Amino acid sequence: MALDIIDHFENEVPSPFKGMVVTTSKEAAIRYKETLDSLNGPESRVIVSEGHNDPEHIKQWTPSDSEKSQYKESFVDPNGEVELLIVCDMLLTGFDAPVAQVMYLDKPLREHSLLQAIARVNRPFEEKTHGLIIDYYGVSDELKEALAMFSSKDVERAMVPVKDKQPELEAAHSKAISFFEDLDEVEQCVQSLEPEDRRIEFKNAFKRFSKLMDIVLPDPMANPYRDDLERLSTIYGKAKERYRDETMNLEGAGAKVRKLVQDHITSRGIEILNDEPVSIMDEVEFDAKLDDLESDQARASEMQNAIKHEINVRFDEDPVQYGSLKERLEDLIEKYREGRYSERETIEELRSLMDEIRSRDKQAREKGLSDETDLSFYHAIEDVLDAQDVEEQAVIELTADLVGTVEGFVTKVEWKQRTHIQSQMRKAVTGQLYRSRIDLSADERQELTNRVIELARQHYR
Repeated sequence: MALDIIDHFENEVPSPFKGMVVTTSKEAAIRYKETLDSLNGPESRVIVSEGHNDPEHIKQWTPSDSEKSQYKESFVDPNGEVELLIVCDMLLTGFDAPVAQVMYLDKPLREHSLLQAIARVNRPFEEKTHGLIIDYYGVSDELKEALAMFSSKDVERAMVPVKDKQPELEAAHSKAISFFEDLDEVEQCVQSLEPEDRRIEFKNAFKRFSKLMDIVLPDPMANPYRDDLERLSTIYGKAKERYRDETMNLEGAGAKVRKLVQDHITSRGIEILNDEPVSIMDEVEFDAKLDDLESDQARASEMQNAIKHEINVRFDEDPVQYGSLKERLEDLIEKYREGRYSERETIEELRSLMDEIRSRDKQAREKGLSDETDLSFYHAIEDVLDAQDVEEQAVIELTADLVGTVEGFVTKVEWKQRTHIQSQMRKAVTGQLYRSRIDLSADERQELTNRVIELARQHYR
């Protein structure tokens, strides 16, 4: 059984999870320890109680109180060296170790003791989808009798054979693949997930399927579904990247499946399930990514979603310019969907929008402004003035005055949290607007003051 424990733990219990070996006696616990060590098994420790009449060879393995504490601390710590605890009676109750996922049971347990043992491996932990009981003694064969003192409702599904997961796994697989006509047509599958509500439904179905696969693997029952899990993971990873959807992570999928999926999508050259997708602001990387895509349809989809993401992220930095870009992007997408623009024409228009976002510093310099921060204030003034016939130079001068006024306050410690500093800034900005050579109405001064304060919050961290 020691060989079986080593094989199971090393191949089927992913890091950082740990296990407990429950034996019939102190003698058996020590035999397990010695055998596991002789076979170069996982790092293990024996925790048994001290008995006055114990033979000498048992006393040699009986830990002191301080050693017990050290062993338990190392076991509970995901990074601790102890991987297996070997016990007979101790730690089956009242010992909270969420990192424990598997219990190797070589002892008859009944009623409260059995439920407590099951509970030891069912504590919630990150990436842990289930607990495992590997039953060497045959307790599970008579589970109903072992839990006879409880009502059937109280212990329903307390311990479920892996084979009983087959119907759930089949249903979850059918649901996950039902979103697509052909899993091999990856680009079509990814584009079909553009509507957010459909993406949410697929995400939930994929995670349910992944979680069940994590429970079942590496049982042969999982083999018929492995290829589809890999295909779906490719679609899932590419959709997360394409739509910049941070909710499409692998949280809750389980450690075994997470590693399988990560290895697969990495081998396919997909950016990620954890890293940031390539931004349009990284011209070299983003343009290289476009070149790697297989069709103009894919390139147009990637560009429009990357631009949409950049606009959403940066919108508050310059609501005027990014608001205009958003409207133009939505109009372009609508025309493309209606067939009024070809894919090549759409790509050219998208590139124009992309270039405008990338060149904000250049736009600022062309107007005689310092940088794109000044450009945001310039646009706010221009937008509030709207149809007024005002010289551009007067707007540039007012921009410089307002930026200078704001910068006199934003260097103060915690200015965003200190309301009296904000109040002083607001008065100073309003005063600057009164002194401007541009004729502003009271409503325009109030609106512009509000916008300047909000822009200050966005640009001066």
